[in-house]
Amino acid sequence: MHETCSVLLLEPDYLLRRTVVAAARSLFDVDITETSRYENADALTRSHRYQGLILALDDDNDQVLTLVQKLRAGELLPAHDSPVALMCYEPDRRRAEIITALNVQRIIIKPLKVRLILGAMTTMAPARSPRARVA
Repeated sequence: MHETCSVLLLEPDYLLRRTVVAAARSLFDVDITETSRYENADALTRSHRYQGLILALDDDNDQVLTLVQKLRAGELLPAHDSPVALMCYEPDRRRAEIITALNVQRIIIKPLKVRLILGAMTTMAPARSPRARVA
């Protein structure tokens, strides 16, 4: 029997965030904490342990990259090697180099598809057994 996995989802778009959460909860043994703001994600990773993070990378702000740098440096409660997926537009060369150095497991290029986000979650959370699904 699998243990429920805890994942943090940072996505500013309410509809996308809620769709991902609903689909993930039906497919995976996962407890998702969701937020729309970087500041909340920063505070949450200081007080909660997550087995994975799915983070929206803003076009004009590198706060999320700073969060991942803190994670990799061991400054946050999730393990320093926790899987991270970033949702972003095609990164420029500077950002691509930073993302590579931070050992980000998956980059999901915008425009986003929910199935790609759920695909990233397969590396973080165990699938629900067919018997556990609600009809």
